[in-house]
Amino acid sequence: MSRIVRTILAAVTASIVLAVPNSAPASATSSKATIVPSPEQFNNRVVYRHEVVIAADRTRIWQLLTDFPAYKDWNPFVIQAEGKAIPGATVNVKAVFHGLALKFKQKVTTVAPEEEFCWEDAGWNSKFASAHRCRTLIPMSDGTVLFTQEVVIDGGLIKVADLFMGHPLREGVEAETTALKWHAEH
Repeated sequence: MSRIVRTILAAVTASIVLAVPNSAPASATSSKATIVPSPEQFNNRVVYRHEVVIAADRTRIWQLLTDFPAYKDWNPFVIQAEGKAIPGATVNVKAVFHGLALKFKQKVTTVAPEEEFCWEDAGWNSKFASAHRCRTLIPMSDGTVLFTQEVVIDGGLIKVADLFMGHPLREGVEAETTALKWHAEH
């Protein structure tokens, strides 16, 4: 597949850059990715989820998540983000898919300090496949934090989005989660 075709498909279907929380707790040392049922089995939606236990306080994790200018220093997936972490704000991001840095417009939907941060696609591509992405922080009894990222994709082209962008999205969310854990703990 040519680079131009990949770029066009990525731009159309990569509304997947984002998500909603909901998952069972992981153990203190585990990191797991969960792929929830296929579109036919889940109300015509695709859900990607990744969670990890982070040995850091929620304040530190929250600071990393909401300091958009610093994304370039630690985030291998969303390599650039500009905007404010306030509900209704637009955040312009650059995310890596198939080795290409693609630009997306996101709208912040939820900001619950040290608990939940969500955004959704706000660009033209959301007319075809739309994604809502949430990151949640749940304090554990041992002082660690269960961090979960969940991306819910729906729309008319979700099967195409999943086919072309599912793998790089899962890799990106996992890479971001792993990097967040490392930077929060060090």
